[in-house]
Amino acid sequence: MKYYLSKPNLDKKELHGITKILKKPWLINGPTVKKFEMDFKKKFNYFHCTTVSSCTAGLQLILQSLKLKKNDEIILTSFNFISAGLAILQQGLKPIFVDLEDQKFDISLKSLKKKINKKTRVIILTHFNGYLQPVEKIKNITKKFKNVKIIEDCAHVLGSKDNKKNFVGNFTYASVFSFGPTKMITAAGMGGMISSKDKSLIENIKKLKSYGMDKSSYDRKKKNKPWVYGINQLGNNYRMTEIQAAVGIEQLKKINTFINKRLFLVNLYKEKLAGLSQISFQNSDYTSRPAIIYFVVALKTQKIRDDLADFLRKKNIYTSVHWDPPLSEHHIFRKYFKRIATINSKKLSSKIISLPLHTMMSGKDVIKITETIKNYFNAKN
Repeated sequence: MKYYLSKPNLDKKELHGITKILKKPWLINGPTVKKFEMDFKKKFNYFHCTTVSSCTAGLQLILQSLKLKKNDEIILTSFNFISAGLAILQQGLKPIFVDLEDQKFDISLKSLKKKINKKTRVIILTHFNGYLQPVEKIKNITKKFKNVKIIEDCAHVLGSKDNKKNFVGNFTYASVFSFGPTKMITAAGMGGMISSKDKSLIENIKKLKSYGMDKSSYDRKKKNKPWVYGINQLGNNYRMTEIQAAVGIEQLKKINTFINKRLFLVNLYKEKLAGLSQISFQNSDYTSRPAIIYFVVALKTQKIRDDLADFLRKKNIYTSVHWDPPLSEHHIFRKYFKRIATINSKKLSSKIISLPLHTMMSGKDVIKITETIKNYFNAKN
């Protein structure tokens, strides 16, 4: 038997939703997309929402909407996915990397205080694997920098709640979510959502994601001349399809079931691995209800991590690492930082591993995987 790192949970309800779309004349950015946006907004109490083709596209569109100047500084953690870094570079902006706390996944507030300055325009705050970053503490740091906006990369945390039991993404300038195949819910494999209190931001992004057209084709369809539109700014094609939205609508209905199933599996993992001193678990001081998408553990050394991954692969247990190396270590970013300034990120990324976790797994699967891990360590003793 093979144990996959991740697997989407799709059934006949999603298939039925797709079938209905294929019988309709509208296939992109139409009424089903609008319904998905409204359902998402109501589910998590967001102010304004719009779909995009991916979380990466969402980050890029927000930065573009802010009309920043070339080489304006954007702060992000060095422990990060490529999408945040690419969105910055593609807008001609300058990434400023800050470190993590020692042996934690949280942004280093000390490092942030050193890097933030009058040139800073945005902080992209990346939440990791269901657990939230210290949003309120970061907002306090930015109070004396009036032009700094916080954008939350919520690709990993859809459905997570902070210590006040509020859903993530409600209390900063804008938030971006992902519906990729490994995320809490998927929109047929890809897609994203942007939420914000700023209605003008969302309205502008609706134009930018559709080539810069002042009205979408769906909004123009009842006009006397539906082919007429204006373009006043440089946009792109970052729209969501109706099929994606149909799948997203059905997945959204299941999200609480998905979160609870994953928490059950995570707790079982922790129970079965609790006696292994070589393994430590991810945790957070800023999350009341995590929506976990990977089961991430840290080993004592990089060698143990790599050996364990190889051992598990030979037993048909597939793992990954999120992320090694840190984003700042990739060639295109190296000129923007000093390595000693992000040493905690480097140390952490070299020792972590993501074990299989998805809602198609059973408790028996977790027990089999944990027994295999114990066998690895027993053989080493």
